Parts: sequence; C-alpha cells; structure tokens
Amino acid sequence: MKKLSLALLILITLISCDYNSVHLLDEDDLAWMEAYENGDTVLFASTEGMDTMFVSKNIDNNPYSCLGIYCFSDYYGHAIYKDTIVHHQEKISQSFSIRPTYNNKLQLNFIFHKRFCIERLKLPKVKKVKLQDFEVGDSVYHDCIIIDSLYSHVSHMSELNCDYFVWSKSKGLIQYKYLNGETYSIYKILPNKKGKKKCASSILPVNAQNISINDLIENTWINIDDSPRDKFIDTLRVTFDKKNIFFFLHTIVEHPVTKEIIDKSGESASLYYLSDTIPQRFDKTKVGKSTSGKYLVLLNDSSNYSDYYVWELNIKDSSTLEFTLSKFPLDDYIDSIGRKILLKKDQ
Repeated sequence: MKKLSLALLILITLISCDYNSVHLLDEDDLAWMEAYENGDTVLFASTEGMDTMFVSKNIDNNPYSCLGIYCFSDYYGHAIYKDTIVHHQEKISQSFSIRPTYNNKLQLNFIFHKRFCIERLKLPKVKKVKLQDFEVGDSVYHDCIIIDSLYSHVSHMSELNCDYFVWSKSKGLIQYKYLNGETYSIYKILPNKKGKKKCASSILPVNAQNISINDLIENTWINIDDSPRDKFIDTLRVTFDKKNIFFFLHTIVEHPVTKEIIDKSGESASLYYLSDTIPQRFDKTKVGKSTSGKYLVLLNDSSNYSDYYVWELNIKDSSTLEFTLSKFPLDDYIDSIGRKILLKKDQ
C-alpha cells in the first residue's frame, strides 16, 4: 500500500510539472517573420539573369508539457525561414531563424550556403534596435543587417559562396553578392495562393491520359510567357528523343534597377521516361524502354535518383499538350503541386 501511495505521489508530481522556464517570441520579434509566407516564391535579378528562391516558413511559439518530461527543461520559442535558391540550375540553402535568449535578448541566425552567422547577433529586446539603411535601385530599406565577414565565417570554399548578403526585417533577403562579383537584388515576390489546400504529401492524384513517346518525338513544342506588366518575355522550346528532353530557353527582361534589357538564351537536357504510375524513385532502367504512359518522369539531378519531377500528360487538342506537376523533388514546397504548363506544336 505504501508503494502504491508513493507511486501515486510521484505521478501527481510529474503531472503537475511544467517547463522550468518559458521564453516566448513577442510581437516585435515575430515581425521578423512577416516578410514571406510559406510557399512564396522570390525572384532576384542581376545583369547575369534571375535567381529563384522557394520559401519554407515555420514558427513554434507554443510551450507544452507532457507528464512532466520537461520538468527540468527550458522552453524557447523559435521561428525559421528555410529556403532554397536556384542559381544556374544549382541549389543553394539559405535560412534565417530567431529565438529568445535567457537574458531577454533576441538571437538571429543566418546561413547562406557555406557562410554562417550562428549565435553571433543577439539584439536587445527592451530597446529599439538600430538597423542600417541599405539602398537597392530607387528603394531605400531602413531595417537591414549586412552579413559579411565581420559577422560570419565560411565553413569551406565553394564557387556558390557569397561575399555578403543583406536581410531586411520587413522585406527579408534583399541582396547578395557571389564571390565572382555577381550581385543579385530583390525583384519580385510571387505570393503563395491564399486559401489553397495543401496536399497531405507532395503527390497530386490526377486522371491522366496515356501518351506514346512518338507523340512527343515527332514535334517541337513551344511555350511563350509574355507578361507586359513585368516587361518580360520567356520562350521555351522543348524537343524529345527516346531518352532525353532538350530545353531551349530564351528570356528577354528589363532589369529592375538599371532598366537595361537583358537578352539571354540557355539550353539543358534531362533523362526521362513515361510511366503508368507515379514512381517513388527515378528508375534509370526504364529510360529509352518505357515508351508509353500517363506520366512523364524527369530526372532533376543526375547524381541523385530521388531528385525528380513527375508530370501528368493530357492532350488538350490536336496541337496542345498540357503538363501538370504531380510530384516535386523538394517536399517542403508542396504548393507547387498542380502547376500547369501548356506546350503547343511549333508550326
């Protein structure tokens, strides 16, 4: 009976336990996380072209306890942007995170590829932080932090490393400069569609049509995006053989800062095959052999067979083929699922 009473006493003690201390992000802290929403896409421009950043956002500012497991722990709210920048078909990791400290400061952490600024910037929360002004084109941002060699270090050398980058409290990443001298500045934020339902996974269930590889090979396909509000013309030509898709992209865009017209062309090729189902991995053995199916399976990274796209194929009419993105290699960005591209026969 004594053993049972002791056990009940311990259980009651555990249930009544909570965190030793709780440190939450306040309203002003969370203002650092208002630049983007989860699923946004951000474009950066330079004289060399465009970079694209996909945004992933997460905020955990809600303490909890579970049968006293955390009796001797401290809870710290935290928030993070964990983004991917696509630069000349290369992927660059970029992140920004915040958390309060035990002595009423706000810790800011920055990562841009191999340049790290971790636990080095701790700002007083009780005073208004004096941030720097930074000019980009005709715009001046009054709430910036410049992350360069003064506040950060480079873990190892890479041609994708940056010399510096600039973060605005209200606008997020606004400029960065690669070691080769190319400087990219904020151009446009493409917001995530509000109210759009997120899929349980990065796979979209679809009703696709069966396509023969001969339907693809016999034609040159073209897509033209001309957005007058952006002074932007993007012409994509696509051709196929039995193993490869060939992409030829011609872009004409007005630089947002210099107003110069940038006229760039590029080409690339990727392995592909057709499939009746959405695969869990790119199957190289089917390249050149699987010649009909409802889905086009495209390898994104030749060194990683888990990095691939799956497109649903639909014939809209005798000259138009519709591609609907059904699987995306980066599971964090499931809002891209369902994106459609129309390709027409180049007459």
